[in-house]
Amino acid sequence: MSAFKLYPVIINAIMLFLFGASLFKPPTTVFKIALLSDSSIRNSVHIAAIENYCRNVTKVWCIFFALNASISLITFLYAPNWIWILYNGFIAYILMAILFAVEWFVRKKVQKGLK
Repeated sequence: MSAFKLYPVIINAIMLFLFGASLFKPPTTVFKIALLSDSSIRNSVHIAAIENYCRNVTKVWCIFFALNASISLITFLYAPNWIWILYNGFIAYILMAILFAVEWFVRKKVQKGLK
């Protein structure tokens, strides 16, 4: 077993820590990213709703990172190389893209409801 194959586990654990820690010491990571991409949020009358939404999205990402780290560790410990490669080099990225897309659609719906 190559230590290189632990890279996805380590990265997901770091992301889980960063996102998870922000749940206990706000603002959340997702809210910080939202502020970077849209500075008008700071002056929005809906800032509390936006912050709450971002908090929930942060929780979803924490679940994703925890599950992804766990599956990556399982593939490292027990799976043949081709399964490790398939999951960590392809499936994990597809799952991440799906989560991004779903969150984008939900966010647009939430934004529409705030207007």
